[in-house]
Amino acid sequence: VQQLAALVDGDAFGSLEGATMTRGLVGSTGISPGSFSTDTNRSGGGVLMEKGCHDLSQLCEVFRDADIEVTESDITWRGRLDVAVEATLRVGDPYDVPVDYRISMVEPYETAATFQFERATATCRHPEADDALSVSVPNADRGTSDGFGFQRPAQAARSTEEAMYLRWRDFLSALATDDNNPE
Repeated sequence: VQQLAALVDGDAFGSLEGATMTRGLVGSTGISPGSFSTDTNRSGGGVLMEKGCHDLSQLCEVFRDADIEVTESDITWRGRLDVAVEATLRVGDPYDVPVDYRISMVEPYETAATFQFERATATCRHPEADDALSVSVPNADRGTSDGFGFQRPAQAARSTEEAMYLRWRDFLSALATDDNNPE
């Protein structure tokens, strides 16, 4: 996510033209019929609340302070739980790009984030803290794409749990500074 944010803010591959973020959860949840995740009285909600909130948080991190709005959406319900969400998001200034977002417990989507720039495409398995970002650059001379990967920065988390810990640690450190302390 840090590397995607750097690419989006930079101009190494031209301006960002759009993004797609998908997450497929078919057969991967291990949720039994009696699980709290399938009980609307005990769970936070369906697939969007349980997993999609993390995806949307990552988009907010990539696009920093830009406004993001939902321009279209389609939700598939099973009782009172959402089991699939398809949405078109619009990221405002300074990016002004569409994001196609899909998450489903019923459709076998590949879990991936794809960012299309003028001169390259960047992809990663977004919910995985240890996944590497790869970039594909079209090679018109050969009619192919040349690809390369980025190494994870040393300060980046190696697991989802470590990412949560580091974020919490940064939050607590910010509270401890005089600039953020209300006293």
